[in-house]
Amino acid sequence: MNYECRVEKDYIVYNILLMNLSLCKKTVHPKKVTRIKFKRFGWWKKGAIVEVKKEVNIRLIDFKSDRLFEELNMFGEGNGISVIKTKDYLFLEN
Repeated sequence: MNYECRVEKDYIVYNILLMNLSLCKKTVHPKKVTRIKFKRFGWWKKGAIVEVKKEVNIRLIDFKSDRLFEELNMFGEGNGISVIKTKDYLFLEN
């Protein structure tokens, strides 16, 4: 099972794949996002939880590129969404 996430200017696309077949594809617009919380999972894994109104939250953990988390941060700040970073996450950022 593979997970993909793409952050665009006006929306976030989250896709769950099984052997290159899309099982679930979710597009989330800024109006539906209540907040983005960055936190540490395990000892050295960065992660984020995108909290969505009246839908299942999106958990993004251990993506190979840290660029995704930077894009999520810019998406949140650019669209006036509450962005929270835990102390543990800030430790991993440095």
